[in-house]
Amino acid sequence: MFEHLSSYFPCPRISEIGILSPYFRSPYFRDVNQDARDYTQSLMVTEDYEASSCEREKIETLFGEAKHILSMVRLKLRGLTGARDEFLLTATVQNLKRLANHTTRPPPLPTRA
Repeated sequence: MFEHLSSYFPCPRISEIGILSPYFRSPYFRDVNQDARDYTQSLMVTEDYEASSCEREKIETLFGEAKHILSMVRLKLRGLTGARDEFLLTATVQNLKRLANHTTRPPPLPTRA
């Protein structure tokens, strides 16, 4: 971190209180990566970020379900083909669960105009 000190400016109130210096110096610390943070925060207010955030939330929810509910913390099958098969089975289970939820849902009530 770099120390960024504000410029000296006279403050009559501080000199009235009796602080030794009639000038006030305020220390602010600015991180080396602060410019990147500012740029990222400026992107966070765009509509494209909102859309990608919604999509990312859906995907992370599916991975969280696979990890916690379907106990996919560690792969049980060895090798690339085993990992591919295990991911395929997990995705199949998730899709079957979603299909069951959609088919057992009662039809919507008719709306009166």
